[in-house]
Amino acid sequence: MVIGFNENWSYLPGMVMVNKRGLEKDCIGWSDLVATNPPGSRLHWKAKWGSVTFTCMGIDLPSYGLNEAGLFVVELALHDTRSLPDPSRPNMFYAQWIQYQIDNFASVEELVANLPTTPVIDWWPKFEGSHFFVADARGRTAAIELIDGKLAVSTGERMKVPVLCNGPYQQELAELGQYQPFGGVKTFDLASKPTWATRFIRLAHRLADYHSPPEVQPPVEFAFKTLDEATAGVWQLVVNETDRTLFFRTGPCRTIKSIDLRQCDFSTNSPIRFADLHLNVKGDIASLLAVWTPEINQSYVMSGFPAAYTREDFYRSPEYRVLLRNLHDYADRLQRQVCVKNAF
Repeated sequence: MVIGFNENWSYLPGMVMVNKRGLEKDCIGWSDLVATNPPGSRLHWKAKWGSVTFTCMGIDLPSYGLNEAGLFVVELALHDTRSLPDPSRPNMFYAQWIQYQIDNFASVEELVANLPTTPVIDWWPKFEGSHFFVADARGRTAAIELIDGKLAVSTGERMKVPVLCNGPYQQELAELGQYQPFGGVKTFDLASKPTWATRFIRLAHRLADYHSPPEVQPPVEFAFKTLDEATAGVWQLVVNETDRTLFFRTGPCRTIKSIDLRQCDFSTNSPIRFADLHLNVKGDIASLLAVWTPEINQSYVMSGFPAAYTREDFYRSPEYRVLLRNLHDYADRLQRQVCVKNAF
């Protein structure tokens, strides 16, 4: 079971975070992030699973990640995505929503079953939203989307091809159905020049052909090759679910690095650790994980938010200064839990 992902944004700074199990956390929506006096959280939880996540916006605000049970969650941009208000549930910023799922659930089935009661997803103001690809150690996958405010989940028989790009899943699947061997009569030339519009079709064909000679090759190698062929991402990730190992590289540093979740200390008996995503090294980074602090976190917040949310007016506003303070306070609460427990 191998998963591959391309982040096709502009340059992004980033951290690889080793997240502790057992930490108590609070739900934060966008309005909480920019509130001078944020109201008390309506939702609290304790992380059931440790995880490794990749983030440009600081701790607990990842783009994607894998937990020790094998649940993987990633977001991809999707135009015209929106949530409908639901007073019975709190709002949660989309990046923390990813962490919430990874903290709490072990499988696609468990995550999907809990969707009706999980928080309402907040996205950036005046910015496109996202949909989510979810996979687990048993090879199950799901596409989770909000189409016209309504939850749309494709899994099992509704997810015949485990690929997600930047169009609504069922729409892309229907287009694929026009091609051989997916029910249609059209042929697709894998030797043709890759385009943004045909990524889903190309990737579906690549997966279908994987077991056909001469394509058979080590799965991780095949995944990186296929990601490059689709569009070489600024962040690239390959997950080996069997070994709970993450392989990654970035545009600035193309050497492949790895981190084995089985070797990570997810207990609160040691400091929270991280590594810069663009480390200029090769291979296992376990020995290079450094002690994380709220001050280090703040430096990534200040460089990562402007790279991810490209609204220059926001960074001249009072709300941005409030956001920095609130995220520092949130990070400080997490660190104090680890420090206090280490003191006994």
